[in-house]
Amino acid sequence: MKKHNIPGMAIGVIVQGETYLFNYGVASKKTENAVTSSTLFELGSISKTFTATLASYAQVMGHLKLTDTVATHLPQMQGTEFGSVSLIQLGTHTPGGFPLQVPEEITNNEQLMSYLQQWKPPFEKGTQRTYTNPGIGMLGLITAKVMGQDFIPLMEKQIYAGLGLTNTYIDVPGQKMADYAQATPNRIRRRG
Repeated sequence: MKKHNIPGMAIGVIVQGETYLFNYGVASKKTENAVTSSTLFELGSISKTFTATLASYAQVMGHLKLTDTVATHLPQMQGTEFGSVSLIQLGTHTPGGFPLQVPEEITNNEQLMSYLQQWKPPFEKGTQRTYTNPGIGMLGLITAKVMGQDFIPLMEKQIYAGLGLTNTYIDVPGQKMADYAQATPNRIRRRG
């Protein structure tokens, strides 16, 4: 932990139905509060696994097919390169070179849709894997749309509750912020 400037961590291991928790370091360098079994950590990229699981659930429930194209569920994408991307390509990071992030100047849904309508893939869909946050985000948006619900409550009800994740959040509630592990400046810089 010291070598990589990691102030704290929690490790959970389940062996034959028995849970073991190991807590190390501090949740915040500022407060020096120790990591405990109640400490909340940033959900991070495990959310991509949860989003793909939600999309798979939607398929099982008959709301979509992972082989559907984006345009099947977002008619405004009809005739665009992005519209021809399949949902499975969004979920497997193979839509043809989608960026890691959308440009910073995109701040609302209208701008995002305009950006997606103009997007041109740098290579053929399904041929190369490039890690992409917006691709998974769009998979989540489409999944929530076809299920007729907002994404966050849908994820909480169908995935987190189903897995028994009672303290997992996309948006940490105010009353839980005291338990939230604060990122250090070093860790914040690496995320971007």
